[in-house]
Amino acid sequence: MKNMDECNYYELLEVSEETPKSIIQEAYHSYRTLFDKDSIVSYNFISEHEREELLNRIENAYETLMDDQKRIDYDKKVFNRIGRWYHSAAEGSMQEKYCSAKTHGKGTEEVRCEDFIEENGRISLKKLRESMGVTLEKISMITKIRVPMLLALEERDSVKLPSAVYVKGYLKSYARALGLDPEKLIQAYGPLSLRRS
Repeated sequence: MKNMDECNYYELLEVSEETPKSIIQEAYHSYRTLFDKDSIVSYNFISEHEREELLNRIENAYETLMDDQKRIDYDKKVFNRIGRWYHSAAEGSMQEKYCSAKTHGKGTEEVRCEDFIEENGRISLKKLRESMGVTLEKISMITKIRVPMLLALEERDSVKLPSAVYVKGYLKSYARALGLDPEKLIQAYGPLSLRRS
């Protein structure tokens, strides 16, 4: 596993090259909170100097990835090409497509978790995803979660799924890939104690 000072900006914020700005912003705020001077991590595991250096790197990563031209220049420098996010944006990113009811509102239905709750009171992730015309392979590419694990998540396969804390993380990534509110999706998914930790 790489040290944080060896990570590129995408790795540092734990996002992919295709990640839209809204998700980058969420990742940035999560890390700012995690490494706040009053957090348990900062207090117990890293020195003040290390914390300041890390926050500076996170700040630089955020500023670069949120600015189109800086991001293009950075991708060329690190990968010798323009990142996949640029081409996705040019075609109309998935994030924009599924949030378009809020931003454009012309003849576009907003996708709501509530519309996919089944008789057992839990959401059908598969029906939700398929209603958006998104494949598991696409979600896997965005989230870096393997397709069999995504399939287990959709099928609520307690044998194949890890402990609840990991399931919650997978659900957050799944929701973000579809442009949905992670907390609402987790709530709709139901109890996370699928197997013992």
